[in-house]
Amino acid sequence: MTSEITATASQPVDAASSSRPYAPSWVNLLTSWIEALPGPAWVAYGVAMTGGVLLSAWSAIAVAAELSLAVGGALYYGALPFAVIALIHSLDRTASSALGVLRPVLAMDDAEISETHHQMTVAPARPAMIVTLIAAIVGPVTYALDPIGSQIVGYGPVTLFFRWAWESLITAVFLILIYHSFRQLRLISRIHERVGRIDVFDQAPLYAMSRVTSSTAVGLLLLLVPSLFLFPAEAGVSYLVITAGWYGFAVIVCGAAFALPMRGMHDRLVAEKRRLQGEIGRRITSTLEAVQVAVDAGDVAAIEARNRALATLVASRDVVNRVPTWPWSTGALTGFASAIVLPIVLFLVQRVLSQLV
Repeated sequence: MTSEITATASQPVDAASSSRPYAPSWVNLLTSWIEALPGPAWVAYGVAMTGGVLLSAWSAIAVAAELSLAVGGALYYGALPFAVIALIHSLDRTASSALGVLRPVLAMDDAEISETHHQMTVAPARPAMIVTLIAAIVGPVTYALDPIGSQIVGYGPVTLFFRWAWESLITAVFLILIYHSFRQLRLISRIHERVGRIDVFDQAPLYAMSRVTSSTAVGLLLLLVPSLFLFPAEAGVSYLVITAGWYGFAVIVCGAAFALPMRGMHDRLVAEKRRLQGEIGRRITSTLEAVQVAVDAGDVAAIEARNRALATLVASRDVVNRVPTWPWSTGALTGFASAIVLPIVLFLVQRVLSQLV
């Protein structure tokens, strides 16, 4: 998650000169502050996650009936808000780098590039503040309506305040992540419409945005998957069915985030591939006719020349036929598939071991 943060991403425009049609969210202000700290950003996130785990453990162990569940919950929910912010930070840097790679083939002037860069990497301040306020209000309302279901019985004022603040932070950053990612993914489709030149053999610019979609999908899965393991050992079948359904829904959502924004580029690659196939096909037809004419004339030299041309055209057709039209690398597809399969394997292993112990 943090590898993209520590990498040196090529910025399509200088941040100081970027068009700013709206103010940045508090999350963007926070990530900018972390970026300005001395040392790699992952150190700051590591320290923050460690502090979050310790604070969460202080609250969870005191009230949890099962120690292993309390420790697991403290590890997950303590690190979660900072992991979400780290993912937002990483996705913004990935989007900035991808836009820089795609820029040479975009039919945009510098002002449009600058504005697009801002939209891709900065969440608006007002919607972010609104969802933060909503997250802060939902907790107390839920506690008041269903204190038993909310599992706050036995909490002291300090512990209850900490839980409210922490849950509000988690909810807020998750909502901002979803909102910001939706804007990024929707903008990718619009950016692909502005690509002025499609070259099926120059794949780096055309595949650039797949790094954003794959990072979004894998990042969301990595954030959600640990919650699958946070349930009591005596959980029944109904609980497992609900958990499996939730995981299936998460996979569908992440799959849509991975693939749907790339549909427009896929369609353009398909159209360009068909155009090339048509051109080569017509040349093969004319070359075959020329071969027949040379055969009828008994012109051996012409026959050999036409045959060489025909072999070249057939080889060219084979090369074009093998060109992929889904604009992502094999590594991106493999990484996404691994992110889906690995949690299932770990879950099954955990269940088997729990039955043996």
